[in-house]
Amino acid sequence: GDVYKRQNIDWNMGKLLEFLNDGGLVEDTILVFKTDNGSLLGPQYFNAGMRGKKTDVYEGGTHVPGFAVWPGRIGPRQDASVVHVIDWFPTLAKLIGYRPKQPIDWDGVDIGGALFGNSEVAERDLYWLWSSSSSRWALRHGKWKIVDDTRKMAKDFEQQYNDGLITHCENCLLYTSPSPRDG
Repeated sequence: GDVYKRQNIDWNMGKLLEFLNDGGLVEDTILVFKTDNGSLLGPQYFNAGMRGKKTDVYEGGTHVPGFAVWPGRIGPRQDASVVHVIDWFPTLAKLIGYRPKQPIDWDGVDIGGALFGNSEVAERDLYWLWSSSSSRWALRHGKWKIVDDTRKMAKDFEQQYNDGLITHCENCLLYTSPSPRDG
């Protein structure tokens, strides 16, 4: 299953690039690939040793790989900038020269400077809310991440049973509400 999925993605990306090349479109096309919110199986599947899985607000559910390809414009390199899916809309809008009639207060930021290797993405707070009814949220501020996931806390309130994965998120801060025993 695991190897097949990677080969399937590789094969399909290859077919897409072949189509773009054959049609003479590759130099006029920016190809953006990103995954959604983590693996459904978490640590049982590859999630780079991060805690959590799909539908979690821990890193294993929010930290995902992505890449952009634009031959002749985006050079090959790795960048560890923290970006969010909401950053793609203002970025792509600027790249195509979109000028709104009225200013838009984007939720995301233009990450073009990071894409082209000219600058880094400015540090900002990022917020995740799984759903308004779930009490699962996280806030990233710089190198810190505050997490509240009452589903997990109800089973492991003091977060003692984390399979040692918290060590892979050494810059994260776990936020927990006061213990019912405290009060």
